[in-house]
Amino acid sequence: MSWKWSLFVVFAAGIGCAPSPDAERAEAAAIQPRWATRFHWEEGGRVLVLHGDPEVRVVRESPKSGARALGPGQGIATWSTTHVALMEAFGGLSHWAGGSGCQYLQSEEALARLADGRARDFGEDAGDALEQLLWNSPAAVTTFPFHNPFEGVSLPAEVPVLPVTEYLEGHPLGRAEWMRAFGWLVGQTAAADSAFAAVESRYLALRDAASVHESEWFEVFTGSIDGDAFWAPSGRSFIAQFLADAGIHYAFASTETPGSIPVDFEELMALNNQVDTWGLVWHDADSITWDEIAATHPVYAELQPHSGAIFAANTRTCDYFGALVAAPDVLLADLIDLFHGQGGGAGCFEWIEVP
Repeated sequence: MSWKWSLFVVFAAGIGCAPSPDAERAEAAAIQPRWATRFHWEEGGRVLVLHGDPEVRVVRESPKSGARALGPGQGIATWSTTHVALMEAFGGLSHWAGGSGCQYLQSEEALARLADGRARDFGEDAGDALEQLLWNSPAAVTTFPFHNPFEGVSLPAEVPVLPVTEYLEGHPLGRAEWMRAFGWLVGQTAAADSAFAAVESRYLALRDAASVHESEWFEVFTGSIDGDAFWAPSGRSFIAQFLADAGIHYAFASTETPGSIPVDFEELMALNNQVDTWGLVWHDADSITWDEIAATHPVYAELQPHSGAIFAANTRTCDYFGALVAAPDVLLADLIDLFHGQGGGAGCFEWIEVP
């Protein structure tokens, strides 16, 4: 029997009125995630609230009768490979209708579903995919509001577009906890809650174990060059939290600005002389070399740390934007192994020797 359900979506807009008694009761019944800050549940778990501008409220049951409403849509289409990983984390890919960016998928199960037709590759352009989305209507499409690919694309009301902002979470466990939101969407709440609880337990155990290295912390920075500046994650980012939890001191840990912070090249050069090393996330078909990095921008060639090596993750061989989003414990173990040599790493980050 095929799995089908309807999602009813309400876009909430502030109108400057005092909250009604019903609204106050709904707020009282709100359920907050343990780490995530970009979604929550209301009405005792009946409504999923996705934070953003505008805020999106989703219910699985008819708001009139309260009965579960089975609609024509089947499965969730995803416009980010991260969403696929968050569904797979709790065994939810049987509810995956397909998505965009499939050429970047490293999940064997997702690729198998694409190969045998159980899921569909909708391509990169939302406009070009419109006909497929109408013909093979999913119950919902999850996307990212940043450069929203569905801007100006009109889908019928039966195919709501749901904004997923896991990338704005300030803690790795906050990003991973979005698997609970996906579990709710596809009716596998218990499985998603259990899967996240296991990830959370492993992550916290690793963090606590790494705290013994505080006296020997390395000083690092990370980021990438874009235009006329080096862009580094702020101290409120999940990257900064990852480094702190791995027993590594991040040079911009004290910055409070949300998002990335621009660092001019002169400041970057001075910082390079103060830290032990620096790191970056790279995409390479094979193994990363210093010559490849240095050749992409003259400033990179000047950033030669006195330690004689930098650390890097190759997203071509390491599912950094996929499976590891849903498994931050694995990535944390990798960083601890890299800097403290305790073993158990995934081999995602590696040392790149600088001549």
